[in-house]
Amino acid sequence: MPVYIGDYLADTMHLSTEQHGAYLLLLLHLWQRGILHDNDVVLAQITGLDAGAWSNSRAVLAEFFEIHDGLWHHGRVEEERSRAAAKQQSNSNKAKLAAYRRWNKSSAGSDCSNTAPGNASGDAGSMPSDAKSESQSEAKLLRTIPCSNSAYEKRASLLDMRPFAQFWHRIMHPPSAPYGEPGDE
Repeated sequence: MPVYIGDYLADTMHLSTEQHGAYLLLLLHLWQRGILHDNDVVLAQITGLDAGAWSNSRAVLAEFFEIHDGLWHHGRVEEERSRAAAKQQSNSNKAKLAAYRRWNKSSAGSDCSNTAPGNASGDAGSMPSDAKSESQSEAKLLRTIPCSNSAYEKRASLLDMRPFAQFWHRIMHPPSAPYGEPGDE
């Protein structure tokens, strides 16, 4: 959660030290969970205040929130959460596109219709329709991965585990000595 110290201090200089701590804990909880229920017992637990201290601080802290529909809302935190989610989605889309371009460098001309596994599997329905996001053609690019045979063969040769498996089997299962020889207890 970004903290704008100047803005925070401008709004909270009248708070006691205990109220500063309680307010910050409420903000952090709201940032992490996205929700604060209007329940004095729960809010007191979040702030770490006992029931008496919470009842003394509630009115002062409530001034920083909009309370409706049984929830405490904080405009700045909700705005920053939305901004962070949009940034995360944008970064994800850029990474998928970069991965596609990186994998597709050597496969020009190859006809591949595989869908990408794992994180790189794009789905046009899951792509945001935001004007700032990648174009529709880029979204289609994200749905496929290159399948250049030479690149695949190179990776497969690097991942050949047979020699290691044979070595490990010999270590874990050494040939046993014939019955009755020394070392056989």
